Amino acid sequence: MICDGVEDEEESPQAMESDGSYEHVSKVSSPPVKGILKGSNNKESSASPRNVSFRFVIADFVEPVPVNVINEEEYANVVVAYEELCAKLRVRPCRQLLDQLHGLQDSTLKLDTIDLKGARLDSAHCEALEAVLRVLRAQTLNIEQTQLDDDGAISLFEMIEYYEPVTRLIVANNVKLGVRAWLALARLLKRFHRLEYLDVRRTSLDESTMPLLCRALKLNCNLRVLHLEDNHLSGILTRNLVWGLRTNKMLQDLFLGHNRLTPEDAKLLGSLLITNHTIRLLDLRNNRLQDTGIIFLASALEEQHAGLQLITVWSNQITANSMTALSRALAFHTTLEGVNLGSNALGNKGVAALKEGLLSSRSIARLVMASCNITDEGAVVMAEIVGDHTTLIHLDLRENNITLAGVLALKCAFQINTKLLRLHLDVMKKNNQDDLMVMQLEEIERYSVRNLELHKHNDQALAARLQDSGSATTDSSQGSKEESGTRTLQEQVDYQLAVKLQGEEERNARKDEKRPLPILSPTLASPQDPTKTFGFFSGSYMKLKARWDENVAVYLNRADVSLAASPGNDIYEKISQENIS
Repeated sequence: MICDGVEDEEESPQAMESDGSYEHVSKVSSPPVKGILKGSNNKESSASPRNVSFRFVIADFVEPVPVNVINEEEYANVVVAYEELCAKLRVRPCRQLLDQLHGLQDSTLKLDTIDLKGARLDSAHCEALEAVLRVLRAQTLNIEQTQLDDDGAISLFEMIEYYEPVTRLIVANNVKLGVRAWLALARLLKRFHRLEYLDVRRTSLDESTMPLLCRALKLNCNLRVLHLEDNHLSGILTRNLVWGLRTNKMLQDLFLGHNRLTPEDAKLLGSLLITNHTIRLLDLRNNRLQDTGIIFLASALEEQHAGLQLITVWSNQITANSMTALSRALAFHTTLEGVNLGSNALGNKGVAALKEGLLSSRSIARLVMASCNITDEGAVVMAEIVGDHTTLIHLDLRENNITLAGVLALKCAFQINTKLLRLHLDVMKKNNQDDLMVMQLEEIERYSVRNLELHKHNDQALAARLQDSGSATTDSSQGSKEESGTRTLQEQVDYQLAVKLQGEEERNARKDEKRPLPILSPTLASPQDPTKTFGFFSGSYMKLKARWDENVAVYLNRADVSLAASPGNDIYEKISQENIS
C-alpha cells in the first residue's frame, strides 16, 4: 500500500537545489506497523520495516536576494534581466523604463526616480518589474496614471516591502484600485519603515477604503508627507482621517487641496491641530472653508499655540470677516512661519484686520496675499507692516490693483527693512513713458539685493563662529585629556559627561533653527504683455540681474527661491553646488 509516496528502494527521489543541481533525498523510514492492515502478518511487519519516500516537484524557484545587497554583475545586466523576464511573461518591455536604465553601467550610478508615469501596467508588467526593483535603488517610484488594478498593485507593494528600493511612492491618478490594493498598501505602510512620502491624489478613496489607510496612519507609520488632493474627502472621510492622525507622531506635511472641504470639515481639522503638534504643513487650497471654517481653524491655532508652521487656504471663499480671528491666532502662535491667503476677496479691510496680528507675531516669515483685491489703501497698510516687521522675508502681492501710490509706500518701507528678501509685484505700466514707476521698482529691486547680501554676510559670519566654537571645543577636549591624569576616575567620568551634554545642547540648538518651508503659491496667470511688467522673473528683472553677483543671481532666479529661510541656513552653498552639478 502506497499513501502519497513511492515504495521503491532502488529509485531515489531528487530535489532541485538553488543552483539548479539535483541531489538525492534520503529515504524516510517509518516505524514498524503492527495489526493495522487487514490480512497482514504482524510478525512479518515487525521484522521488515517499511521505507516510504516522497518526490518533490519544484518549478521556477528563485533564490531571494538579501535586502539592500546589490550584486555588481546584476546591476550591470539589469536591462538584460528585465527583458528576459518580460519575454518569459510574454509582455512587451516598457520603453519608458528601458530609456532610464540604459544609462546605468555600474552600481555607482544611482537613479533618482524610476518614472513610469503614463505607462500602462497590468499584473504581468508589474511582475516583470521585479527584475529591476530587486537590484536598483532609487529615491522615488512614480507609477502615476498607470491604470493599476488590484493584482498589479499588490505585486508592486509586496516587492517594495521586501526589496526596499525606494523611499517615496507616487500612486496618483489610479482609480481602479480596490479594497485588496488598499489593504496591501496599508500593510506596506505598517511594515516598510523607510517609506516617507506617499502621493495618492485622485485615487479610489471612499468609505470602504479610507479606513484602511487611516488605520495604518493611526499605528504611527514612518510617513512624513501625505498627498490626498482631489479625493472628495468631505464628511465621513475627513472624520476618518482625523481619527487616524489624532495620535500620529510622524506625519509632518498634509496636503488636502481640491477636496470640497466645508466649514464642518474645518472644525474637524481644527480639533486635529489641537491634539497633534507634529504636523508642520497643512495645505487646504481650493476648498469651500469660507469665513466660518477659517474662524474654526484660527481658534484651533490660538489654542495650539505651537506646532503648525505653514498653512495654505488659497481660494476658499474667504472675506475680511474672518481676518480678525486669524489676526488673534497669529499674535498668539509661536511657530507659524507662513500663511497663504491668496485668491480670496479680503480687500483692504482684510489687510487692516490682519495688521495687529502680523505686527505682534515674531514667527511669520512668509505671507502670500496675491489676488486679494488689494488697492493702494491696502498697500499703504501693508507698507506700515513691512516697515516695523522684523521676521518677514517673503511678501507676495501679485495680481492686485496696486498703482504708483502703493508702490511708493512699499518702497519707503522696504528701504528701512533689512530682513525682507523678496517682494513680489507685477505692476502693469500704463505706458512706456512711465519712468517714475520704473524708478520705484528699480529701487525695490536694489533693496532686495542689498538684503540678500546682508543675509549672505550673516551666514558666513555665523559659519565662521560655529567653526571657531568647534575648534575651541576640540582644544578644550585635548586639554582635558592632558589634565585627566590629575583627576580621579569619578571626576573624569563627570567631566566627559558634561562635555557630551554640552555638545548635544549645541547640536539641538542648531536643529531648532528655522527650517526652509515652501510658500506654496500656485502659478499665477501671466499678463498678456510680459514686456510691460516689472517684477521678479520679468523682462526688466532679467536685465538687471546681469549686474549682480553670480551667487545672488542664482539664488534669486531659482524656482524654489521661496525656500530661503532666516540667517543660519546654508542655502547659498546648496544652491551653488546644485548649479555646478
